[in-house]
Amino acid sequence: MVPVGCSVVLGSSGSCETIWDQIKIMGGPQRGATGQLIGVDGTDDIVKVDATLETKILDMVILAKLAYAY
Repeated sequence: MVPVGCSVVLGSSGSCETIWDQIKIMGGPQRGATGQLIGVDGTDDIVKVDATLETKILDMVILAKLAYAY
């Protein structure tokens, strides 16, 4: 169960952390798509794909975090 006001619960300690990293999918059928990382479940990441607004559960090894120069 996710505590009130918490987007993601990480680990067995139940610590609350919000994740909104911009990512790029580097493998699989959605290769090249971008999205928002909205959660983590073990070795899987929960991603909201920008182009389709679908929520996908993807293996974290096929994802890359996008960095922006300011």
